[in-house]
Amino acid sequence: VRTGDRATGYGMAYGSGALTLSHLWSNLVASLLPVRSEGRAALSLLYPANVAALLVAALGFMAALRRGVSRRRLGLALGLGFGVPVLGALAYLPWPKFDAFYALPLFVGPALLLGAAADELYRRGGGRRVVGVLGAVVVVGYAAIPAARSTETAAAAAYLNEGLARTLVSLTVEDTLFVLGPPTGPRRLPVRADELRDYAIARRFTTAVAAPTVVDVPCAYLGGVGDLARPHAAFLSYSYGCGRIPGSIVALNAPFVWRDWLDWSPVSDTLWADLAGAVLHRPR
Repeated sequence: VRTGDRATGYGMAYGSGALTLSHLWSNLVASLLPVRSEGRAALSLLYPANVAALLVAALGFMAALRRGVSRRRLGLALGLGFGVPVLGALAYLPWPKFDAFYALPLFVGPALLLGAAADELYRRGGGRRVVGVLGAVVVVGYAAIPAARSTETAAAAAYLNEGLARTLVSLTVEDTLFVLGPPTGPRRLPVRADELRDYAIARRFTTAVAAPTVVDVPCAYLGGVGDLARPHAAFLSYSYGCGRIPGSIVALNAPFVWRDWLDWSPVSDTLWADLAGAVLHRPR
């Protein structure tokens, strides 16, 4: 866990999240369903793994009712299964973001309920058994696609940031690296800029004495060519942040491949970052 002072510590962001129904709904969807959509939470309901999970759960619940399972037992099972995700969604409501992996421990309850529903359909035999088995296969198979994409994206981001951390060697303690990024919204950078400096020091690419200052700034901070000529300033922009810097000196790329969920075809993608500034022309 990274520590920081009272004003800038990572945990100080708690309480800055929007206390709205839409934020709560987004957290609930991420906690209750196998796959979380990158866009609107409502779109997650249309993803095949989530449709299959909801179908199996509903059919399994009705099959248990017809078999004579008491409503008290079913209510207890539902309460245990949904209670943890609901409490987790509420706990994360004051937090400004909800990364997909936050929901992993919260999904234990829904996963157990889904398994119980599939088992109930399997025990009933006939068409219900087929639905239960196929539904479970669809859930696991289609959940694996975004999971693999998330893993590849994270690996590409790690590769990209390692390359950027290595470039800090060319800067000195008198220099400042300005990391461009939207301060709010979906394109807000996932970590603070000084994390890059800490990472470079931890990997021993540079030292705390020699490392430059690294700070977050909004996209509009880079006003034009005049800013790039500043003697002790460099500018960094990610593909998922502010986009290209015209006339960038260093362009780092991290290609990766993920599969389209409609036809399972491979899709080539790339994370990249631009570095610019007269300071980068300086001989090492």
